[in-house]
Amino acid sequence: MKAVLEFNLPEDNEEFQLATKAAAMSVVIWSINSKLREIIKYDETISDETYKKVEEIRSHLFELINENGINNLIF
Repeated sequence: MKAVLEFNLPEDNEEFQLATKAAAMSVVIWSINSKLREIIKYDETISDETYKKVEEIRSHLFELINENGINNLIF
């Protein structure tokens, strides 16, 4: 099976950039999640309030990933 994406450049440049940078965006999202996990799991210097906020941010990240159907593409 083959899939071909076709763009009319330069007018479709924004869509082209999104399509060609999707893997890089996935790495960024994965890295953000990893950093948040590291803070939650290993950083004993943060306050309880900060801990809760980091958990909240990570939960929101997972919600966005799931809502947009990209959960199996990132993790």
